[in-house]
Amino acid sequence: MIRILIIFFLFSSTVFASAQMRLELSSSVIQQGSLIDAVIRLDAASVQKVELQKLKGISLADTVYLYQVSPLIRSGDSFEAEAKIIFLKVPESKPVIHKTESHEISINWSDVEVQPTEAPEKFLFGQFEVPGPLRVIEILIGLLALGLIVFGILKFQKKNKTKKLLRLKRAELKEKTISAQSYTDVVQLWQKKALLIKEFPHLVDPIKELEKVLFKYQFKQNQSETEKAEVMKAYREFINQIQGGFNGI
Repeated sequence: MIRILIIFFLFSSTVFASAQMRLELSSSVIQQGSLIDAVIRLDAASVQKVELQKLKGISLADTVYLYQVSPLIRSGDSFEAEAKIIFLKVPESKPVIHKTESHEISINWSDVEVQPTEAPEKFLFGQFEVPGPLRVIEILIGLLALGLIVFGILKFQKKNKTKKLLRLKRAELKEKTISAQSYTDVVQLWQKKALLIKEFPHLVDPIKELEKVLFKYQFKQNQSETEKAEVMKAYREFINQIQGGFNGI
């Protein structure tokens, strides 16, 4: 009879004893509500009672939140798993006891200072309130203002790009206007008369003077070298007349 009681006592002690969980933390000072790395250690007896993966996403004893946990691996006489945890509050003491349907888990951890955060505890882990109507209006106004700013920036960039392309186009046209090297170049320049006058209004009268000489020979079947030279002389006079009007281009 005594032997039966002893066996029953030993059996009861094994079954009803709390499982032991140890947290080895990566830092000696942590902030309440921050995500930190830890190693979870369980002895051989506790690993039979604790289904570690089922504890993921649960607040243990309203103190430690198990955010992420790897599979257990054997390490000597114990088992361990890498984890990421959050202290939901500053613990008053340790260990803390977490109760499941079938067991109690005694949770202890390495020496650490948990510094309290200024934020209300209800905001530390996803318990957020829906903003009221006034707050919604403020958010919408902020988004609208941001949208207008972005629109203004894009419009400015587009306008600036257009101006830059226009300046480049006018600079290229100016270069062609003042760089004719032959009679053929002068004829080709005259063929752009409408564009030249549109972009550079100060060319109206000088082009008319150039035309007077050009028209003497342009429509002949062939031009002599003397005639071409006379056109080039008129072109050089044309250049002398227009140079100052290109300032700022």
